[in-house]
Amino acid sequence: MKKGFLIDLVDTIPNNPTDDFICKLIEKQCNRDNEKVVFIQREKPIRFCLNDQIMYEATLTLTNRAGQLVFCKEI
Repeated sequence: MKKGFLIDLVDTIPNNPTDDFICKLIEKQCNRDNEKVVFIQREKPIRFCLNDQIMYEATLTLTNRAGQLVFCKEI
């Protein structure tokens, strides 16, 4: 079973976020959690590696409460 995590973006994300905007949000969250992030691909599909161990792919998803999330799934 693959693992993943979510980054909640309710009030911080524009209607049409750019790939660069999403990458900056991922970096901000990882810095907050003291995780080392290295981007493999900064364009969709956005791919990055945490702590030189696990690779993730990030996708933007809508929530039921009219917000958005970045879903980062282990690949």
